[in-house]
Amino acid sequence: LLFGGDKKPFKGLSKATPTTFNSAISACEKGCKCEQAMHLFNAMAPRKVESTTITFSALISACEKSGKWNKALQLFTVMTQNLMESILVTCIAISACQRSDQWGKAVALLDAMPKREVARSLLAMRRVPARKKASWKIP
Repeated sequence: LLFGGDKKPFKGLSKATPTTFNSAISACEKGCKCEQAMHLFNAMAPRKVESTTITFSALISACEKSGKWNKALQLFTVMTQNLMESILVTCIAISACQRSDQWGKAVALLDAMPKREVARSLLAMRRVPARKKASWKIP
């Protein structure tokens, strides 16, 4: 359906909803298919389908699982500019950095959470090793 044999990608998605795209992007995430997830995401705007926090969560997770931490952070930036941030998505972005040994970027995301009025969660803090947190003061 999405990648039809006639080489017309997204055939049948002309009347798709955010749920349709989110489901397809989530399937790509489960299969570690970041590029396919990005193609689906890029197909949303021309069809006037709005992205949601679920869309970005699945996209960032697909990038994380594919080892594309830089793409995960780009998506995170786009999402936060659209005021769609959530603790879950922040945790996924931190995890993407952690998987690629980008500890400085992981710590920066965690440190910036209060600035964006998002409480530090235990889940987010678990993504950063204890040796990195030793000097932190939690309010």
